[in-house]
Amino acid sequence: MKTITSHYQSRAQQRGISNLLRAVVEIYGHDYFGRGCTFISTKKSKKVRNKMLRDLRSAVEYFESGRDVFEIQSQEGILITCGHHLKRRRS
Repeated sequence: MKTITSHYQSRAQQRGISNLLRAVVEIYGHDYFGRGCTFISTKKSKKVRNKMLRDLRSAVEYFESGRDVFEIQSQEGILITCGHHLKRRRS
């Protein structure tokens, strides 16, 4: 998990930017490098925006269907595995 500064937290709260939106920017954003920092934006192209919207609709449909998902991370933040929560069938 990335370290987030108090300045970032304040601005995110003021501007209504949730952790979900932050994750979307990290996944779909385009990197611009300069002055020792990376600027990440979703303002790259209409094609990227359309893909992002399709993927988000798909995720909503996934959860609305009653399915669930999990991840297991190490203490260092390394993703180890992932899967679905499955209901056991009783015979």
